[in-house]
Amino acid sequence: MESTVEKVPKFEGMDKLVHTGFFFVFSILLCRGFLSNLGANSIQISIFFKVLLISLVFALFTEFLQYTCFTYRSGDWWDVFADSVGTGMGLFAYLVLVGIKPKRMVVEQ
Repeated sequence: MESTVEKVPKFEGMDKLVHTGFFFVFSILLCRGFLSNLGANSIQISIFFKVLLISLVFALFTEFLQYTCFTYRSGDWWDVFADSVGTGMGLFAYLVLVGIKPKRMVVEQ
């Protein structure tokens, strides 16, 4: 009996597309989680950089584990690049959809 995984069409670079998609969703969920935790309704620059840092560290960590610990997987710098692209796309999409909260300027008189 043929499994459903074998029915999925495969093409060169599909692995990178999957990496990009996972990190796209991951970065959006991180943004949403930080905003929900703070009770804010628009993203702040500090949240933006936290999500960027967490995503990139996670990408490097997973590839490092694949390179050192697993015999059936191998670490790949192109996977880290695809993860970074997905993170950037997710952050950009969140900025466009939710917006960025400008800092209020205090004018002293």
